[in-house]
Amino acid sequence: MAALNFTYQKPSQTPELNLLAQYLGNNYDKPSSDSNDGEHLTNITTEMRSGKLWAKVSLNKTKFVQTVLANKPLTEQHNPATSETIVVEFSSPNIAKPFHAGHLRSTIIGNFVSNINQFLGNSVLRLNYLGDWGTQFGYLALGVQLKGFSPTDVHQHPIKCLYEAYVHAYEAVQNDPKLHEVAMDIFSRMEKGTADDLHKWQDYRDYTVQELEELYRRLGVAFTSYEWESQY
Repeated sequence: MAALNFTYQKPSQTPELNLLAQYLGNNYDKPSSDSNDGEHLTNITTEMRSGKLWAKVSLNKTKFVQTVLANKPLTEQHNPATSETIVVEFSSPNIAKPFHAGHLRSTIIGNFVSNINQFLGNSVLRLNYLGDWGTQFGYLALGVQLKGFSPTDVHQHPIKCLYEAYVHAYEAVQNDPKLHEVAMDIFSRMEKGTADDLHKWQDYRDYTVQELEELYRRLGVAFTSYEWESQY
């Protein structure tokens, strides 16, 4: 069973504390005695919390899903003439940093919104805008040097190695402020387009995306294109 909680503000002139329960009971099916699955509602309980009437409604999940699907056929055709182009930008993690719960939330919601619009017949562009530029990449390159990570190390475990490198560089700068200038010099060379530094940065970016794409594959999420902070 699935539980659904919501609040109902009882009007001051209405004394019945079980008003919502009465309404639900009168307007929805009761459990069926001759069915193991029951009908839509299997139980209703109410209680007062801070002047509000709370109702806890237990639903038969199977019956509920069947009813929703029956009311909205998935085979409905949509008119291409009324379709729109919808851009959904979601997920958007940072290069060389772990994919955390906040990114997961954005990924699931964005994919859900994209799927709905696609079902409605719209043309959906799924964009993943990644943070791939800034002074932190000077720290990142410095950390790779200080940790002694080889290109193979970074390629095999990009996010793990690069995040460790960044944290290590940040901590090293606290102990030796001169290292900050080293990191800023590396990033300055990147801004000027120094080939070797840009090549390493592009590798870090590509390796990170490869690891992220494996995660997205497991989540059943795909993107039309990746957009980069460095483009702007």
